[in-house]
Amino acid sequence: MKRKYNIVVCPRWELPLEQLNIEAGVKFCEKELADMSDGKFPLPLLDVDNVISHIRLDILTYLFFIKPEYDSFFQLVKDVANKKQDIEEILQDVFGELCDLAKKRILVIEKEVCEMYEEFKNDDGKTVDEEFGNNVRPALVPVIHKIEESLENFVQTGYNYQHKYIEDKYPEAIRIEEEPDGEEIEVMDLLFFHDPMYLNVELLERRVGSFIEDMQCDARILLVKKNSIFQPSKIKIS
Repeated sequence: MKRKYNIVVCPRWELPLEQLNIEAGVKFCEKELADMSDGKFPLPLLDVDNVISHIRLDILTYLFFIKPEYDSFFQLVKDVANKKQDIEEILQDVFGELCDLAKKRILVIEKEVCEMYEEFKNDDGKTVDEEFGNNVRPALVPVIHKIEESLENFVQTGYNYQHKYIEDKYPEAIRIEEEPDGEEIEVMDLLFFHDPMYLNVELLERRVGSFIEDMQCDARILLVKKNSIFQPSKIKIS
């Protein structure tokens, strides 16, 4: 069955539930909202930067940042692929014991890194090293704490996507609606918070575009701003 996502983006920590329901048909699961209020819902999954999140790239970026002995991103990828750098062991040393789901996902991530290495070695890593050189480390300083929060959550829960967490923890949050043509579809409401001073709507549109592309789904952005709800004019597919 096709699925449609309502991607609700609110100023931190404002959530006009009644307005979203009346104006946009959003119906958040009560248990999900209660867990958010009680701190039981992983906070990194509510960050607008995690609308789209590639945990494999987050891990490699973090390793490159904390291991200055590497002046080549390609060499790091090669060493991870060849087991000279153990992802699970490094994450455990920094963030503690990995949960069972995270351990299972690490096996998939390691396979994906091997595929990356096979692709990168076609030109001996020149292209990726040009894009991901030593100068990336200073650029990562302002955002490395967010990557750390995301990785710590992954270690503890095994999740980096909100929709996957909701599917497993709150299946009642997925509802069935009928389209104008009579087709039934699944609908899921996702909630993200942002700092109003730093919201980049164009970047948000690109992230949602990537989400749509990856998930092969329909989605709309519902941006809450100054007590009003609006949809950006166009979602950009990256």
